[in-house]
Amino acid sequence: MTESLAAVRNAHTKRDHLDLRTRAFYLAWDAARVVFLYNRRYVLTTSWFWKQLFECQEQPKGFRKLVDVVAGFEKSTNSKLVDAAERLWLETMLMVQPRRISIESTDTMV
Repeated sequence: MTESLAAVRNAHTKRDHLDLRTRAFYLAWDAARVVFLYNRRYVLTTSWFWKQLFECQEQPKGFRKLVDVVAGFEKSTNSKLVDAAERLWLETMLMVQPRRISIESTDTMV
């Protein structure tokens, strides 16, 4: 999820509209997988992926709206897309932190 956010930032910096939209979708997908794991749910069939996701009991604050923008289900400007991506990442991190769940490695190599 963090790597996807970095890719969104890079695409925005490069002013690459297509890459930005692609990377943002992957961030939405990554956040969705975290929400599924957090709720201990699995996808019965990929055609129900988004439906089942939004039925999860525990979700980050403003999750549906953020995913709609970040995944491209709702029209937005590039700057609104980047803002929503940043917020989606932050709200997902804030959701998992109280359980002392880390989705980032302390041994990240750059």
